[in-house]
Amino acid sequence: MRPGDRVSSESELMNQYHVSSITAKNALTSLADQGIVVRVQGKGTFVSDNDITNQILGKNNKYAASIEDRSKNSEESASMA
Repeated sequence: MRPGDRVSSESELMNQYHVSSITAKNALTSLADQGIVVRVQGKGTFVSDNDITNQILGKNNKYAASIEDRSKNSEESASMA
């Protein structure tokens, strides 16, 4: 995910990971408290655009960049087939 991307809602997290509503809420609240996401009432939860988030998401991270490159190459190969 990149800064500005929408994060799954509490109900989406509940369904996807088979967790309770309080677990999903606590996870999003914790991420917001750490500045990793920004919650906007009525709009959703979005990946924050700050230095910590950029480090976690891999800006200037060679490992994350190599995964992203492999993903792009796979998509290109699939589209040529």
